[in-house]
Amino acid sequence: MVSMKSEGSSAGQAPVKGDVLVVDDNPDNLRVLEGVVKHAQCRVRLALSGEMALRAIALQKPDIILLDVRMPDLDGYEVCRRLKADPDTCDIPVIFISALQEVEDKVNGFRAGGVDYVVKPFQAEEVISRIRIHLELATARRALREMNTDLEYRVQERTRELQAANANLTLRAMQERALSEIMALSLAKTEMREYLNHAIALLNKRLDWSGAPSRNLVFLADAHDPNAQMLLVAGTGLTPEDRHRCRHIQLGQCRCLRAIFSGQPAFHDCSVRDCDTLGQLSVHEHGRYWIPLLDQERVLGAMVHYLSDGNAEEELDKSFLQRLGDMLALGVARRLADERVVYLAFHDELTGLPNRRLFENRLEMELNRSQRQGGGGAILFLDLDHFKNVNDVLGHAVGDDLLQQVAARLSEDVRKEDTLARWGGDEFLLLLSDVGANVLDITQNVVRVANKLRQSLEQPFIVGDHEIRAGASIGVALFPAEGVSAQDLIKRADTAMYQAKQSGRNNTHFFEHSMQHQALRVLDMERDLRRAVANGEFILHFQPQTDFQGRLVGMEALIRWPKPEGGLVCPADFIPIAEDTGLILPIGEWALRDATTRFAALLRRHALPGEISLAVNISPRQFRDPAFLAIIESVLRDSGLPPERLKLEVTEGLLMGNVDQTVEMMQHLSVQRIRFSIDDFGTGYSSLAYLKRLPIQQLKIDQSFVRDVHNDPLDAAIIAAILSLAHNLEIETIAEGVETMEELAFLHGAGCRYFQGYYFSRPLPWDDMVQMLMRGGIGPAH
Repeated sequence: MVSMKSEGSSAGQAPVKGDVLVVDDNPDNLRVLEGVVKHAQCRVRLALSGEMALRAIALQKPDIILLDVRMPDLDGYEVCRRLKADPDTCDIPVIFISALQEVEDKVNGFRAGGVDYVVKPFQAEEVISRIRIHLELATARRALREMNTDLEYRVQERTRELQAANANLTLRAMQERALSEIMALSLAKTEMREYLNHAIALLNKRLDWSGAPSRNLVFLADAHDPNAQMLLVAGTGLTPEDRHRCRHIQLGQCRCLRAIFSGQPAFHDCSVRDCDTLGQLSVHEHGRYWIPLLDQERVLGAMVHYLSDGNAEEELDKSFLQRLGDMLALGVARRLADERVVYLAFHDELTGLPNRRLFENRLEMELNRSQRQGGGGAILFLDLDHFKNVNDVLGHAVGDDLLQQVAARLSEDVRKEDTLARWGGDEFLLLLSDVGANVLDITQNVVRVANKLRQSLEQPFIVGDHEIRAGASIGVALFPAEGVSAQDLIKRADTAMYQAKQSGRNNTHFFEHSMQHQALRVLDMERDLRRAVANGEFILHFQPQTDFQGRLVGMEALIRWPKPEGGLVCPADFIPIAEDTGLILPIGEWALRDATTRFAALLRRHALPGEISLAVNISPRQFRDPAFLAIIESVLRDSGLPPERLKLEVTEGLLMGNVDQTVEMMQHLSVQRIRFSIDDFGTGYSSLAYLKRLPIQQLKIDQSFVRDVHNDPLDAAIIAAILSLAHNLEIETIAEGVETMEELAFLHGAGCRYFQGYYFSRPLPWDDMVQMLMRGGIGPAH
């Protein structure tokens, strides 16, 4: 999405003025860019092709051109080359705006003569800012040319009349020439230090600023701590000792450095000794000027210029020094912006770690090195455990802060020669280089590193007012591995990481080929699930719920997925995948709508006893969906089912996380007379402290306890405890998985009122369930 926020209004700047030509063969792109340019209050013309653009330029030259690269007749590079080859158009700034984002594409743009390169999709503020900068640069160049022409004309025409002023005019001409050449340096593609050293050498040459050592120095604000110190970037005449003394300056130590925040050049008499760091230099007897380098109100750095003799403050024109600072600041700002673009192309903006592209590049290099020189390494794929709970409960701002702290802590625990990258979300990749000569050595070293990382992450993180513990599941893939590419190694580590999560989290797993087969099976299942959702392949069966005599008290809707070749896909195979992928949301809503619609239609035809209800399973992901309450209300409204006939079965896992929000939602639904049952009670997180707060009408005893009740005294004791708890809380109970008369007798004798299982009936298709409802009861399934 392109942001259309006003650059001028947000930064307090005057509107951009100028005539802008936008060239793009895509009408949609033209409209978007037209809106951006008009938003900047510029005049805009449009061209749909390179040929059309050249004709438009021939009729009226624009102040600046926004040019696409890929076009059918003439591509952007060729259009730019033709403009630069024509003396009448060579000075028009060309900004490429293209979806091509490879470094080679950008290099081709600059070789063709472009002054800037913006990658689609773009931010409107960025485009407006680039237009502003280059219009200002073009205006400055025109002003300089006009001023130079004017000065040269005045010098030639009034030489005799202005003999007394000749020296001053000559100096001004030299200054303007120097400024013009510095402007050219600012626009050139050079690295920061090279640019500043060339600028200093040019000033020394044009203005005869050579003489005293340390004639000119340039300090830039520290990128990591711009408000604390400045770092020495360029200078002439410094001894090694001098460079060491002034390699950085603390902002709180130097009164001249503090003075540059006023935005004006400041003079310092070096004969006055103070705490100034630069007073220790070998030229301390000379006076000096501090010249601020500002980008609007932001201090980029400062230039220090030493006077040749004495401390004459009036020796230099402060207006020239300020203009010089402005010129240098333009070049510095442009290079900082270019460095930022390059940095973001290879680093994660949130954590500052290498991103996917840089990690993959380094992995390719390490694989090549390993093949040439021997030795092996490993990829560790780290995924934070339960990080989603942090975002859901505490918010994304806390989650981002936690990720930054995790990245910093992991960085402290790895070697400099290794590469730690953020893969995305809460996932990190670590490339361990040359950690052993054989598999055994590599494995032992990897285990040591993985244990160290997990132990480090287990130490609490303090984020605001919260103390958070963040474990990690780690998957490992070793290399070299015959015929395995860098991308395949990453996939292997990812697969092993998921195995670590499935094994209980906060542990380490090495890749095995069986994992790959399992991962492929999961991918196949996910693909088939998506097809099933799209094609409506699911059906519902219904299992009766009865009292001890077999009288019906309700039924549970159970989702089934028929196989094309016959039979059913086991729910235990596809429900977890549906949960992980989010497909449980459409599947669960369909099941809820289908079951309530059928039951409501039956109630309109037949007067069934009031205690007979419909139970529908609701997953935690459904319950936490922001649209869940609206879906329930829509389902009841569309089906016409009385709310008291609907019972939502939720698992204990739902109680984990934001308990207050869960209680609020359940109470909201309970007020509407919807009932709740805790499914598989006793097998998950038994949050007994919250049972008294929740509007729960029923506890469902899990079949794992029922199955061995005659053989395992512990199961019998657990069932007795659940029944006692439910009785004291005045909550009804139902046991699932009842298959024998002995199990039924035990449960009934222990105080359980309701039952569900094969002893009474298997899950039935709807028509069979309707017949059973008409009979009003069932006998044991013998």
